[in-house]
Amino acid sequence: MSGTRYTIFRSDSIEREATLKFSKHRQYQAVLIASLAGTAAGTLDGWMMMSVDATTGRTEYGSMVVYHFISYMFAIVGAITFGFISDHIGRKAALILIGLVMLPVWVLYMLANAWTVAAGLVLSGLAAGGATVAVPLYISDIADKSSRAILIVLFYQLFIAGELVTFFGNPKERLASTASFAFLIALIFVLTFVWMPESPYHLLSVGREVDARRSVEFFSGDWDLVDTQIALIKESNKNRKSMLAHIKDKSLRTPLLITAGLTILSRLVAVDSFNYRLIKRHFYHHNTVHGDNEAIKFGFGVNLALQLIVMGICGFLIEKYGRRKMLYISSFGISISAVPLMFAPFLSGFEIILLPLLFLYIGAFSAGLATIPWILAGDLFAPEHKTVSFTVNAVLFWGIASFASERLILAIRYFYNFFGVYFLLLTIALVLYIKSVIPETKDSNPSEIRTEIDSLISRFRTKPTATTPPVSC
Repeated sequence: MSGTRYTIFRSDSIEREATLKFSKHRQYQAVLIASLAGTAAGTLDGWMMMSVDATTGRTEYGSMVVYHFISYMFAIVGAITFGFISDHIGRKAALILIGLVMLPVWVLYMLANAWTVAAGLVLSGLAAGGATVAVPLYISDIADKSSRAILIVLFYQLFIAGELVTFFGNPKERLASTASFAFLIALIFVLTFVWMPESPYHLLSVGREVDARRSVEFFSGDWDLVDTQIALIKESNKNRKSMLAHIKDKSLRTPLLITAGLTILSRLVAVDSFNYRLIKRHFYHHNTVHGDNEAIKFGFGVNLALQLIVMGICGFLIEKYGRRKMLYISSFGISISAVPLMFAPFLSGFEIILLPLLFLYIGAFSAGLATIPWILAGDLFAPEHKTVSFTVNAVLFWGIASFASERLILAIRYFYNFFGVYFLLLTIALVLYIKSVIPETKDSNPSEIRTEIDSLISRFRTKPTATTPPVSC
């Protein structure tokens, strides 16, 4: 790949310098408020994870599968739609619109008939998909290099917290109270975020320099730095094009493929896949259907609570030790838990032995694979390209979650011996992928990242074979 021009890195270096002086206090304040949209999106996703049939009030495993599929398909549409809105109208406008879409969803669910539930699923999918683009995009715009990873992890934590709100609220028995609380989260987000400033990158890209100066002043907390910051951001916006033009940009192919590949692999080994089979089939395989559904809810509760705790700890470790190291640790932890699963069919009566493996698996996944794809989507791209990177990441996140966790595992459910092999092979593929193409972006400037990617990928180039010159007689 020598000779290839990575235009993504040139303006990214300017962007990193421009955000270096932003106030951490202001960043965390804005991110906490913006991430309430993620919490509200999590409450909607938690509804499907609880497997509650809104029209009957009963827990139905089949309903959960259908709800997941419908909502996640519209989440893909929402990611693309709100990615376009974020790029053309603004991050703030997109986030407020997402909040307004969320508000009627729980009212529709409480009406509990087929038509209102269907409408609720459509709106919840659109809003949740949009939130997973607009929130990390806003965070990446306002966060400096030293805190970007932690703030992205914070967003994902609050998304998981929203799912836990639904889990502990128990909409099966307390639909009105759970729906009211979830509605309140979305309302608080809209009423508070409306006072937050727009991203200065977007404001300057549409020629609103006065508003951009106010935004920079808010985030930096120092008026003396505004002129310098504005000049640097203006320079970074010189390559701004339409979202479609950026998608066609050949210089984006390598970083997009890197982040897309990691996102796909991380979703294939996501903890949802593990819980569906391990909780339902191995711990409760002698129970009734009702017991199976209760087991799934229990599994998701453990899953979400443990993810929340481990992510909080590992967010700082990702920033301290780097992205690649934490990806290796995450992958090795999953592989350790996958090996004993190959012997799960022979543990009849001793399935409780698998419980520590469940905790190890969830913890290992949450340590890096859950969040680092989102971090790299911000690290590898310049401001004018990040809408594309986060949109692609969100589309893959919802798309793979819709198909992989249930349908892929169902395809191998009759081959229990292959269950552990499946996860083991995936984690081996992950380790090889990390070693082969994932650059370390922590404390690396754009030229260093470019050099590392060139070095990693150059090993796959076909080397020309030397020809022996003819010998003259």
